[in-house]
Amino acid sequence: MIKVLVCGSYQGAFQLKLCQRLKKEKQEVYVLSNDPIAVKRPSAVFQDYRFSYDSESVMNVMASVSPTAVIFCGALDASYEWGRGSMPVAYVAAVMNVMACAAASKVKKFLYLSSLDIFAGNTEDGIGEMTVPIPSDQRQKAILQGEKICLSYAAEDTEVSVIRLPQVYGICGKRAENSICNKIAETVYKGEKMDPAQECLCPLMYLDDAVDAVYKVLTGGQERQQRILHIVPKTVVETARIQDYFEALRKGNQPLPLTDRGEESRFMSAAREELGFSEKYTLEEGLIIFFSKYKDLPGRQGEKALPNKKQKGKRRLFVPLLETIAAFVLVQLFAVATSGAVFHSVIDVYLIYALIVAVVLGAIPSVLAVVLSILGKWYLLLRAASALAVFTDYESYLWILQIFSLAVLVGCLRDWYTGAVGEMGCENAYLKKEIDSLKAINDRNVQVKDVFEKRLVNYRDSYAKVYDILSRMDELEEKLVLFQAAKVVAEVMESRDVAIYAYDEKTRFCRLMASTSKAVRQKGKSFRLSVYEEVYEQLTQRKIYMNRSFEENMPMFAAGTYNGGKLEAVIMVWSMELAKVNLYQSNLLSMVAKMMERSTTRALKYMDSVRNSTHLSGTNMMEAKAFGRMLDIYCEGENEGLLEYTLLKVEGGEENREALSAVLDRLTRGTDYLGVDARGQIYILLTNANEEESKGAIRRCEAEEIQVAVVKKNKGKTVGEVFPAVEFGRADTGKEPGYE
Repeated sequence: MIKVLVCGSYQGAFQLKLCQRLKKEKQEVYVLSNDPIAVKRPSAVFQDYRFSYDSESVMNVMASVSPTAVIFCGALDASYEWGRGSMPVAYVAAVMNVMACAAASKVKKFLYLSSLDIFAGNTEDGIGEMTVPIPSDQRQKAILQGEKICLSYAAEDTEVSVIRLPQVYGICGKRAENSICNKIAETVYKGEKMDPAQECLCPLMYLDDAVDAVYKVLTGGQERQQRILHIVPKTVVETARIQDYFEALRKGNQPLPLTDRGEESRFMSAAREELGFSEKYTLEEGLIIFFSKYKDLPGRQGEKALPNKKQKGKRRLFVPLLETIAAFVLVQLFAVATSGAVFHSVIDVYLIYALIVAVVLGAIPSVLAVVLSILGKWYLLLRAASALAVFTDYESYLWILQIFSLAVLVGCLRDWYTGAVGEMGCENAYLKKEIDSLKAINDRNVQVKDVFEKRLVNYRDSYAKVYDILSRMDELEEKLVLFQAAKVVAEVMESRDVAIYAYDEKTRFCRLMASTSKAVRQKGKSFRLSVYEEVYEQLTQRKIYMNRSFEENMPMFAAGTYNGGKLEAVIMVWSMELAKVNLYQSNLLSMVAKMMERSTTRALKYMDSVRNSTHLSGTNMMEAKAFGRMLDIYCEGENEGLLEYTLLKVEGGEENREALSAVLDRLTRGTDYLGVDARGQIYILLTNANEEESKGAIRRCEAEEIQVAVVKKNKGKTVGEVFPAVEFGRADTGKEPGYE
């Protein structure tokens, strides 16, 4: 598997088909797209990055991905609108930046997709890889310049291949204006005829065949002497015949064959035999598929033209001048209406008007405001005095100097300040864009890291790890198996709330044997499994239950362990991250449960052997040694934080044990144990019950006039450490006689 970084737009069918082919071949596909239109990442793409090809973020992307190969789609990149005048410059800058970043990152292979269109100006036949191209338009010149840039970076660390493809048809999109088939199909739908000047022999190759050729170049292991490869189709056809073919298809008629004349291509290819490349689609087959797709394509007329930038600039300057004139009209009307008023000797309305225009609109409108103010001022003066007196008054010129200096100076300062703020805003926007780019790259890197980490975790949590963990359970003492089993399931399933229940087939009751959290114990320490109908149904069929609907008060997963085909223990995972409730986790739990069956059976048999070992004659009370072994199991389980229990001491009753045993059997649960110590003192072991929960049992005993008290526990994991004042005899932890 190799990492391939595809530089191309999602809008192009070629890029999508290429990504799908790479994914099909088990390659890891990354995409760098400069397309501003938000398009959902295809499933074939492992991770994508949305940055301009000429941005500094490309280097960060290269460093993050560390691709083995880079494919620059170039002539087939659908994001370039070649009708715009600045597009060739942007294209060349993009090629140079991507190629430089790839070389700096020591990418092993760099594929540049060019076009045979660059030979549009060549008139000779037999055009091979070494023929000097003569491009005829700006697009072809930019593509050829891209070839030269890529070949100039060829070095030992980076193998550069320039792939010149013919016209690739099968691309149906609103930006596929460079495809001759799109142009001919559009002409057919408009009911027009092709321009005779555009008629020529056209080499065509179907989309899938072009993708296959690029893939063969990518994966070719042999070292090539030539870095330029021509991908030439076997047949060529006149554009006029393609139009006739499309017209017949549109009318539903049977079109005439296209390749019956045997026209020969003027292009030569030394790469066909080297690559072992052959076309899978004939020209007729490919054109039929293409035209069927084209008929369903909405909006074939393309996009609307962009507004003229010069018109925008004129409009942007014309509007402030109109606003200046409109404001002057209002000021002049006010000045004429209030001429002769006393406040004019104190307040200069023209100066205020000029300053406001300068502050709000800038230097150029302020000059116009000054000129209009001078004319308005002279108009008022000429109404009251002769022209000679007005034009020879030096105070008028001082006023002109004053208003011009103040207004223009303020306007220039305003423009300078606005420009400075604008530059700071642009710089701030640029820095924000860079920060966003770094954040986006980091987020994608985190996603990639999580995926690889998950793969590694999955590998560790696969059969090797689980078997390693479960094999250690076989070496444990029987009394520890169930406790460690709960921990194993919690670790493998990555859940804090796991419980293991022993199942009684006769009563269909589950009793809690071990749990990894208090939250699990609060959900019930014994219950009838049939209450959880879906869980019961799945487990009786030896299947894994998964809470697909995320119902409350239901486990996220449940599995069973079986002995002789009968359900013996139930494993429940009560909590799980929603993202991990999937088939993988279900299969993982199934594997864990299957591998735990032997150890679980061994542990449950040990518990039963201890419980059913020696009892006092005529009672259900365990002898001291057996009761001590059972109590030792629960001491260690509580020390591990996997269960709870309470030990009650019965006051008196040693003389009439048979009658007392019968009463205690009725007052306690089937999961509780009765036993005696070495001195004959009677005890009750309340399993899965803390001191608060034991109060119910104490009240029932007191109602029968049986006095019981809670035996205080010390910290420890053995009976001797937890109950140092009580002697139960030697707590033999070995296997009972007859235990298998």
